[in-house]
Amino acid sequence: MTRYAMITGASSGLGLALAEALARRGRNLILVARQRERLEPVAIELTQRFGVEVLFRACDLGEPLRLSGFLLELEEGERQIDLLVNCAGIRSYGHFLAQEWGDEQDLIEVNILALTRLCHALGNAMAVQGVDRSSM
Repeated sequence: MTRYAMITGASSGLGLALAEALARRGRNLILVARQRERLEPVAIELTQRFGVEVLFRACDLGEPLRLSGFLLELEEGERQIDLLVNCAGIRSYGHFLAQEWGDEQDLIEVNILALTRLCHALGNAMAVQGVDRSSM
């Protein structure tokens, strides 16, 4: 079974840099970000430059139903994810009390709940698959 590293927030910033570093080392990737139009060119470029398989999925991790659907797809799929790199995140600017609650709730959904849910789901899958962490 082919192994993959999954990187969230992979269309820019640290997620993109880590995707490139892992592809350079020959790792197959599953890239996740909100905007397909930014993610698809990244996947194509990494495949062409490094000869690895790069799959991608546009998913807003801050939307619990979309995250649930994505996790179900991963669970039912045949790809073994043996490395999860969480780089997706959002931030707010200014004084906390001046922020709209909806914006703060979005921040919590992405930065805390989605991150924790991904770690729990994929960590359990890795444990069931017997992923050997010492070889990474």
